[in-house]
Amino acid sequence: MKKLIPLPIRRALLPLVRRVRTVRRTLGPKKTLDAIGIGTGTDKSSRYHDYLNVYEHAFQNLRTQKFQMVEIGVHQGASIRMWEEFFPRASLIGVDISTKCKKYATDRVSIVIGDQSSQEFLDSFGASIDPTIVLDDGSHVWSHQIETFKTLFPILRPGGFYVIEDIHTSFSEPYAKTYGSPGGQTAYDFIANIARGITAHELADPAIDDFDTYARNNIESLVFLKHSVLIQKSLEARG
Repeated sequence: MKKLIPLPIRRALLPLVRRVRTVRRTLGPKKTLDAIGIGTGTDKSSRYHDYLNVYEHAFQNLRTQKFQMVEIGVHQGASIRMWEEFFPRASLIGVDISTKCKKYATDRVSIVIGDQSSQEFLDSFGASIDPTIVLDDGSHVWSHQIETFKTLFPILRPGGFYVIEDIHTSFSEPYAKTYGSPGGQTAYDFIANIARGITAHELADPAIDDFDTYARNNIESLVFLKHSVLIQKSLEARG
């Protein structure tokens, strides 16, 4: 028969036990990211783009951690509210061109007004952040997606994640008219060229520029999804 905990110790531990039980009742079972996304109404959920099951798997070790996440494109706030609930200890920065998005700021959500088409803004913003996750759900314009990645991926923390959503806008003539430019490189082709260099490794064609070299050396993995690409940075910087 197991020995009972002495009564004085049980009495001393009682407030702690009650607090733990209260916290458990308050938190309840952990919701999946997709369930949270459906609740906030984001189009990232399984009801539309269906990104969230993959994101949850990729980000699961960060769920209870303190870190900084940047999301470009706030719109009506559904996504930033989802991340705020899913990452209860993270500091979140939403970037949008519309000042109306300031209303979505909270104690853990900062809203920065800026235009990702401006290299000056990207440089200034990049110098002010230290993110573990950067998610680009902004304009979807090919050149904006490319230049934002080139500016912000190098300042991403080691082991962090960079996501480019709606990269399917790189395909089809109607999207090209809206998001492309005559003779312009698509965001998909830009990322796919980096992936080609990483996968081919010693058999790859020479890097086309310094950033291509940097990306090949510092990307741990790329995962192409429907309408999105998820990129993880290496744990150790390689120049």
